[in-house]
Amino acid sequence: MRTIIALVLLCSVSAGCEHTALSTPRSRDASPALAPPGAHHTDGTVQVLWFFSPRNTAVTTFAPTLQRIHERFAGDHRVEVIGLCRDRDPGWSPAGFMRENRLTFPVERGGDVFAEKYGIDVVPAVVLIGADGRVMLRQWSFGERYVGAYEALIRAELAGGD
Repeated sequence: MRTIIALVLLCSVSAGCEHTALSTPRSRDASPALAPPGAHHTDGTVQVLWFFSPRNTAVTTFAPTLQRIHERFAGDHRVEVIGLCRDRDPGWSPAGFMRENRLTFPVERGGDVFAEKYGIDVVPAVVLIGADGRVMLRQWSFGERYVGAYEALIRAELAGGD
């Protein structure tokens, strides 16, 4: 019940929110979620996937929000925040981007592959993947005001979705 309340609150204050319990998923593939490179999705991990392009000026607004979510679950191996860059610029450096934006969660190239899998065609976007690999939430508009709602969703998922 807490999960549904948190989802309703999150989606009610957000333009561009899609929750699998509230709407039909846009994913082109109905199979279970694939984990990004380096992730351990078969072990019940909850993942927050952030799709972005460093060329998008909104990245400086949203990067701190994802960092806060990452910090709230620091030390909990069951939660991963992963940045997936959709920019194909060969000169772009994940390590440099992390330093420049003071990020301590992993940022990786290859976001296009996963963006297609999860039906993400616009950046920035966030996809919340449940412990069982299902897409719990897709959101295209987010910011600092959503940190608490994401935290509630993740905690409810870790507790078994009560």
